[in-house]
Amino acid sequence: MATLKEKLAEVEDARELLGNSYEVTKQQVIASFVRTHSEYIPLQGRDFIQDLTTIKNNITNSSTYEWKPATVAKTEYKILVAGGTAGIGKTRYGRELFKKLKQDVNLQESIEKPIDFVYILLDFSNGVQLDAGDSELPIVIEILVGLQIAYAFFIGSNYDVAFPTFRQTVQLLNLMSRFNSDTVITGIRQHLSPSGDRLLCLFLHIDEFQNIFEFPDWKADKKIGKDSKPKGIFKGILYEVAQFMLGKSNLRFVQPFLSGTAPQDIAWQKEPTMYSFEFVNCSLLTMQARINIMNHFATTSGFSEKTWDLEERMYFLLCDTGGLPRAIQCLLECCFGNKYDRTEYFFKNIDSLNYDDIHNNMARDLDTMYGITEWAFTNKELVEVIIARCLAIIPSRRSDLLSDNHSETLESLERDQHLVLTDYSEDGHVLITVPPIFIDIYIRALRSLTGTLKKSFLPGWVMEWNGFELFVAEYVAFRINALIRLGHKTVALKNIFRGAYGSTTLLDKKVELRNTTVKQLRNKFPMTASVIDQQSEKVDFKSGMIVNGDKAPFADSFIVFEKSKLIVGIQNKLRKGSFEESDMWEEHEKNVTAIKNAPAGLCINNYTVITVFISSANFKGNIADYCKKPLKDCLMIYRHNFEDFFGHVLSCRAAVQISRECNPNFTPPDHVYNLDPWFQGYPNDIDGMTFSLYTDVIDLANSNKKRRLDYYDEVPQSPIPETVSAEGIPLTDSIYPTQSSSSSV
Repeated sequence: MATLKEKLAEVEDARELLGNSYEVTKQQVIASFVRTHSEYIPLQGRDFIQDLTTIKNNITNSSTYEWKPATVAKTEYKILVAGGTAGIGKTRYGRELFKKLKQDVNLQESIEKPIDFVYILLDFSNGVQLDAGDSELPIVIEILVGLQIAYAFFIGSNYDVAFPTFRQTVQLLNLMSRFNSDTVITGIRQHLSPSGDRLLCLFLHIDEFQNIFEFPDWKADKKIGKDSKPKGIFKGILYEVAQFMLGKSNLRFVQPFLSGTAPQDIAWQKEPTMYSFEFVNCSLLTMQARINIMNHFATTSGFSEKTWDLEERMYFLLCDTGGLPRAIQCLLECCFGNKYDRTEYFFKNIDSLNYDDIHNNMARDLDTMYGITEWAFTNKELVEVIIARCLAIIPSRRSDLLSDNHSETLESLERDQHLVLTDYSEDGHVLITVPPIFIDIYIRALRSLTGTLKKSFLPGWVMEWNGFELFVAEYVAFRINALIRLGHKTVALKNIFRGAYGSTTLLDKKVELRNTTVKQLRNKFPMTASVIDQQSEKVDFKSGMIVNGDKAPFADSFIVFEKSKLIVGIQNKLRKGSFEESDMWEEHEKNVTAIKNAPAGLCINNYTVITVFISSANFKGNIADYCKKPLKDCLMIYRHNFEDFFGHVLSCRAAVQISRECNPNFTPPDHVYNLDPWFQGYPNDIDGMTFSLYTDVIDLANSNKKRRLDYYDEVPQSPIPETVSAEGIPLTDSIYPTQSSSSSV
């Protein structure tokens, strides 16, 4: 029987059928196949420990199978799956996981035999994609898989030959039957280890697996097991490659790794006796991870991290990406050039760059890549619902139809568009996340947001005077209107002020909903019986969200729930340093007094006052203790639960804006000089220095020690008690199920 090497030699001898010589150098193959643009970016925010453990357990089970096969069921062997929206880094995750596996010294020692590690990528969108040739040829699953693996290992990396051409050549040479997967994998092992004493550990990366589901023309099906029905092409491929996880495969171990945009389709394929699926956590990158990436490019280009970390517009651009790896890559290419050859120029000229142009170029490139504007024009109603559910943080189900006029489920939108669905609760609810740069493109196309909320997505956004008060007021109104759009007439306060800390009784208090607009007052409510807006027109203050006049004795903004006899005042404090429980109570008592002393004509003296205290500072106290005994009629939202309240998309941009007020690094120099007499004598010494908090500036005056900004680092807090959710409140309302700790898919 001819060896695989001899078979391939026969194929090479028949290359005149291809009409050309296709040899390329090994260096060219490595450069084009291994080094992609995304891999110029340092890997951040990925934890491989669990997945490496899974692979090592598979190998251990495989070794056990050799001498005691009955002790390990198929379900103990796990196929790894990376799912999620396009551009979230699934393909790179597989590559990097293989690198980590190859570097694992403990694994090689535990196996007690030399190992040949091999990475093979089967790309079903651009490489070994299925076509009519696969259904027309008289081949079965084991031949199809064998052809694909042989092509990826022996042909694709050495010759400029497309897979259909290779497949046709094999058919013309009448060699099709010899390319079954067993023979091919054995041939790879023999090719790498002629002596035959080394274990082949083949990491088989099946990319864009959703295209396998979408191939309807497969005819050469096969029954697997006695009296069983045909499995279909996807299950057939999985069964074919997964059998090599078993020890009976004789010094051959294959770890299947699937990546694609349809993870739920895989879950539906699961059978009780089938190999198990384990979904890897391929999530959006945190802001700290994005900052680390910028630091990497600064330091590797010979610049200090301080070169850029005071450039707040760069923070906005990092926020715009939403942590989507492909958007980050697009941003970096706009900054550093497509080949990352303008990195030095970028950091040298960082103070004079046009950041609006960078933002607009990134938006243009992503729009071209994803077709966002065209899709938004075609699906206006659907896009508006997506924006509402995303910004208002409305839990949804993957099976939800977001519009009566569209048949796509939320799950299919994640697969086909640019949504990220994050698991929210154990009963299947998810949250929708859309990167801010995508929302900006939506807004420009549809003009679907107004006011400060719209401005917050534009490049160069700067909060105007009293901008944070207006931003919060517009956001609360937006949330209320989004809940109404979903059909809710009454909700609990915790559904409006999501993530707030407060008593269960207060958070569960139901209030009626009505369509809400934002009005800005000229006068100081409630000092006069007449309430006038900025245009000097009389306002029905019970009809919407009201932004109070400057230096009013009551809250910065408020909303009246007339049927419930509640007036909810929002007190915004952009503090430097920290705040205490007494600060909140002082504000609440001030609000209560103002309503009690209000003119009788306003008819609100007997209303219950609820104070929502929103601060950019840290809470100076033990949050766990506070949750056990919170202040009466008070809700607290502060730096550490900003994301719970504003959501992933808005919290980042709000934090950067707030930093102008609460971060000395973005404060005018004369303000810093006036904080302490020490600075007035050393103006040059503080030029370019960075600080964590205003207290650090004072510390510097006292100790003359330099400290560095790490604005996004979390300040350690006491753990929240088990009776309180991760958001600080027990979520029992049906529209906000209890949040689980499960990772996103």
